[in-house]
Amino acid sequence: SWVVKSVNVFTPSFIMEAGYAYSYGAIISRLDGKISSSKSTITTPLPFTVTLGRIPATTRTNGPSNVTGFGPYDDFNRNHNVFANLSKQFRRHTIKFGFSYNHYQKTENAGGNNAATFNFNANGAVTAGLTGTALADARFQQEWANFLVGDVNTFTQASLDLTPDIQTNQLETYVQDSWKVHPNLTLDFGLRHSLFRQPHDNNKLLTTFDPAAYDPARAPVVSTTTGLITSASGTYDPLNGVIIAGAANAKYGTKVAKEDNLNFAPRLGFSWDPFGKGKTAIRGGYGIAYDSGLVGILEQNIFANPPFTQSVSISNTRLENAVAAAPTLSANPTVLRATSPDMKIPYAQSWSVDVQQEVAARTIVAFGYYGNKGTHLIGIADINQPLPGRLVINNGVPAVCAVAVAPCTTVASPHINAVRPYLGYGPINSILSQFTS
Repeated sequence: SWVVKSVNVFTPSFIMEAGYAYSYGAIISRLDGKISSSKSTITTPLPFTVTLGRIPATTRTNGPSNVTGFGPYDDFNRNHNVFANLSKQFRRHTIKFGFSYNHYQKTENAGGNNAATFNFNANGAVTAGLTGTALADARFQQEWANFLVGDVNTFTQASLDLTPDIQTNQLETYVQDSWKVHPNLTLDFGLRHSLFRQPHDNNKLLTTFDPAAYDPARAPVVSTTTGLITSASGTYDPLNGVIIAGAANAKYGTKVAKEDNLNFAPRLGFSWDPFGKGKTAIRGGYGIAYDSGLVGILEQNIFANPPFTQSVSISNTRLENAVAAAPTLSANPTVLRATSPDMKIPYAQSWSVDVQQEVAARTIVAFGYYGNKGTHLIGIADINQPLPGRLVINNGVPAVCAVAVAPCTTVASPHINAVRPYLGYGPINSILSQFTS
């Protein structure tokens, strides 16, 4: 980071400070050794082109010997800041005013499964009558044998490694007056305006889910016995309620939430020496401070949501040619990330009053009260949870699974996918600004 700053003293009572600051941060990971496809002889045919330059990963259900890799990964943060602060002393007033403008950029690739993953399990193991260590050994040996002969349990690959380019602009202006009403009384008045723009993605990958855009008539049919998508109606829309920033159905153009322009933050304070002897001080104040919130959370929408990347899954295929078997489409409802379209700017209120008293030379006694309250704080919640009582009022939907198979981990797991408010989707983890502290 670096700063260029100029301080101009026009008169002894009028000073201006102005400048430009640039800051940069990065987390960078590069491939090394045989994990890099350029240094490997592995040429397994794959459904999608690998843009990561990394060989496929292998995982085993019953053994520790996995071949996994990470990278390349490029996470960059850049901030351009232009600022100016002016101070003018006029009689008993010291007036300060100025602005700060920030242009913030964050780019980061998903670093996901574009390089593909081969999973091996213990299919074919003879386990009759075996328990404990003998059972574990049999499964381990069969799994290792399946790897050696290239019998793949499941192959998965993502079509792309997405790289968003999130950018946003922020402008804050302020004015403050410190008024020395009397030699033993000073009052401070200030007002700050925070204009925080919603982030946008220069690569046009930004998405969200808007409950108002969801149409129940375009939902698929979800099984009441398995919780999986079983069929789709003629009007089924796999992007039902999904908003792509910049598309025709985007209410906020290239952004996914509305912008708030009325973020005014007053600040008041006083300092009083009631006896005018310099041994007693009573101070108090109140102020509001707005926070620009987070930018990186929008990247999670891009990494998780359709439609820009697809994933293929192939069962019972071969290591030397994963595409030899037919791919299967997942019937599990899609898990989404969302940003509330009604996002508000978080802010905190702070207040205090304290008293200091000099009781002896080099001894001061102080006591005070300090408080703060946060409003519109950012958090995450699943907005697609079934409403209370849905399992009871929806006839034909069992309260528990019949067998312990996906999506049920145990026979006591409820079939929640069939009674979610937005059918066709699993959890919809939405960023909300409705929390307080």
